[in-house]
Amino acid sequence: SIEAVKIFDLELPNIETAQRWVSSRIPRSNFCDRFTFKLCDSGGEILHLRLQPNEVISWLQSAVLATRRLALPREECYSLGNLAIVLGETGDTWSAIRHLERVLSLSTLNLNDRKAVGLTLMNLGVRWHDLGAIDEFQFQSLFLYSYAIFVLDSLESDVDTDNKELFRNKAHATMNIGNALSDLRLYSDAIYHLDLSR
Repeated sequence: SIEAVKIFDLELPNIETAQRWVSSRIPRSNFCDRFTFKLCDSGGEILHLRLQPNEVISWLQSAVLATRRLALPREECYSLGNLAIVLGETGDTWSAIRHLERVLSLSTLNLNDRKAVGLTLMNLGVRWHDLGAIDEFQFQSLFLYSYAIFVLDSLESDVDTDNKELFRNKAHATMNIGNALSDLRLYSDAIYHLDLSR
């Protein structure tokens, strides 16, 4: 809400001071590492709205290091995923891909979190697509989107799965397949997938 943004803007100097303090403490403490992560976790979307991208990147890099020291793979995935989004938005696509590949590895090996795997595959597909209309990049994005749909399909029978969200994610991946096919000049297949995504 607008009121929440006003409060955030009022408190931003204090939040920035706290972030600088906890991220610069040597030797590191568990409290400082947890607080470093929590600042980014609690800040969420508003950090992207109110801070410069290089500031958000710095905060998230600190959060990634903090979660590694704390051995919290789920929180590391969250921080890395958000870092990849900001890096992708600033044009550092290869770094975004590298971080998303780490998220994929952690989600698969350490967490066995199929939803995180599916969403990360979708985000990787977006980043490969962002590299441009070079066939190799578009084929890679097609593979990642298709694999994401395969993984998301496997969640349909889970009791804890929000099927509306699952449907939206699969529709989004299908639309992205259509976009990649269009870049590959496979227009009839692209139209089919774009229609299917509606």
